[in-house]
Amino acid sequence: SDPFVRRRAAEAMSRNSSQEASLALVNRLNDPVRTVRYAAMTALAHRSTGDWIDRALGSNDPQTVMRALIPAKYRREKNKPEWVRVGFDKLLRADLNSSEDKLDFLRVVQLNAAILNKDDPLLRKIGSRVLSTFPDKDRSVRWEQAVVLGQLGVDEAFSVMLAELLRESDYVTQFHLADC
Repeated sequence: SDPFVRRRAAEAMSRNSSQEASLALVNRLNDPVRTVRYAAMTALAHRSTGDWIDRALGSNDPQTVMRALIPAKYRREKNKPEWVRVGFDKLLRADLNSSEDKLDFLRVVQLNAAILNKDDPLLRKIGSRVLSTFPDKDRSVRWEQAVVLGQLGVDEAFSVMLAELLRESDYVTQFHLADC
């Protein structure tokens, strides 16, 4: 039950190539403690994505789905477009209410958006979802929202981002909002 022990167990499983270890690591992708989720995700990066990705993307837990889309990046590989599509289809239907979930979603979008075709309707849905809650009251979430809206080229975001830029008093944040 101790988070430290769960984290160390996940780290140790990176050296165990069994299918049982892969499944146990997938089950830890939604651990209540962020460091345990991170350790499980990192351990999964040491094994072939095809061995565990279907189980992870089959989960209804947003943290599991988001973290399943990251390990390929550690190996300097790209996820398959069908994995990204399945993951984002699920995430768009999920309730991401905590700042942590929102930030994780926005960062996973940044890591995986280029895998999909720029004209993909899924990217428009993601952009609409991000725009619908922009600007978030959490400053960190708002920052990542602006980055995603700029990265995806969401035209409808221009006036909202311009209004946010004019409201912002911090010069550094103004610069980055303008850049987005």
